[in-house]
Amino acid sequence: MTLPYMNLALALAREGALFAPPNPLVGAVVVKEGRVLSAGFHRRYGELHAERLCLQNDEDYSGADLYVNMEPCCHHGKTPPCTEIILQKGIRRVFISHRDPNPLVAGKGVEILRRGGVEVIEGILQEEALELNQPFLCSITRKRPYVTLKVATSLDGRLAAHTGESERLSSPLSHEIVHLIRRESDAIMVGKGTLLKDNPLLTVRGEGEGKPLLRAVLSSHLDLEERANLFHTPQGGDVHLFASRECDPHRVRLWGERGVKVHQVGSGDGGLNLEEVLAVLQELRTGRLLVEGGGALASSFLKADLVDRLVLFMDPSTLLGDGIPFSGSLRPLSPAQGRRLKKVRFFDLDTNILLEGFFHVYGDR
Repeated sequence: MTLPYMNLALALAREGALFAPPNPLVGAVVVKEGRVLSAGFHRRYGELHAERLCLQNDEDYSGADLYVNMEPCCHHGKTPPCTEIILQKGIRRVFISHRDPNPLVAGKGVEILRRGGVEVIEGILQEEALELNQPFLCSITRKRPYVTLKVATSLDGRLAAHTGESERLSSPLSHEIVHLIRRESDAIMVGKGTLLKDNPLLTVRGEGEGKPLLRAVLSSHLDLEERANLFHTPQGGDVHLFASRECDPHRVRLWGERGVKVHQVGSGDGGLNLEEVLAVLQELRTGRLLVEGGGALASSFLKADLVDRLVLFMDPSTLLGDGIPFSGSLRPLSPAQGRRLKKVRFFDLDTNILLEGFFHVYGDR
């Protein structure tokens, strides 16, 4: 009977997707004599963890089983350690999916529980639990946000015609799904070209509308239009500009006076140093970054091997020939040396095909 309860814990954990990050998505279920006594999930960064939420009332939990999709924490952070309340409440067995890779925990929680007389059973629905928390695992192991690259292409992998025209590649259903992806992101990024060409809002619309995102724009020289929509929709979230350290100090000061946060980073291969950009976003507690820029930004992230997940919307009815490719700067010498996706999935979206795949998969399997 362990799988149904852990499935419930995972389903609950997903409910925290909007506001729990950069913390992991964690759900917990307490069962005694075949009856669920309590269940909950970590709702928001800084609030109670799932285990404490389940065990905080006056119910008699002695001899009960706890199902939780990640190892309980054992350190004092924004909340007290979960191992403490598990031992206090007399939990008999704890079922977990996998250990917490955070060096502050990393098996110590399991050890403390076992020393306290609690039986700990590991590996329940481990694959599903690891997949759920890829952004957290990336943040801990890579020390950077989890990067999803979203592109919309023609059948031959072009983002736009050679003229820059791209309006008809994405269907209305694809647009809806993009906003669902934005909803479960913490930040969204474009380059200067996309900002000047499309004048986007970079907000969440539809389900989850109103959730603010950190909106990032890369512009080495800050040569942007002050009238752009992005700078006049504060309800959509803070705007952060990333510029070169060689950028004109007057422009840096001017944008700062307009209330926009400016970060200056080093230069990389043909643009800004993306690893430095991601390090800044990590410091700003960005767990999940959605990159929606054009061909230059997409190919820069791919070339730097900084894309974890690719979401590609393809219009299979259109060929654009010498249009703008989304992976233009990659130059593998053979197919064997090309960048390869794992766990590729396809979805039929009426006039579009959605491809989802992963360049990096985190966690022991």
